[in-house]
Amino acid sequence: MKYEVRVQLKSNVLNVEAKEILSSIKSQGFNSVTSLSTAKLFVIEVLNDNSPDSVAEEIAKNILTNEVIEKFSIQKINE
Repeated sequence: MKYEVRVQLKSNVLNVEAKEILSSIKSQGFNSVTSLSTAKLFVIEVLNDNSPDSVAEEIAKNILTNEVIEKFSIQKINE
């Protein structure tokens, strides 16, 4: 089973990278863009496990995410 894990900063944490990218976008004349966020995307494949959903969630929570400043979402990938 494959999963996409998306990790991004919580809304109350300043996203400096997104702020700088948005500034560059606006400086190039794309003034209709009003907001931007960034995220990290991980693809995890879990083989031969009785509970692949819980394995993916445990990896996302305990390894990929700093829960103080980040949040994550998991989506199954159908291939």
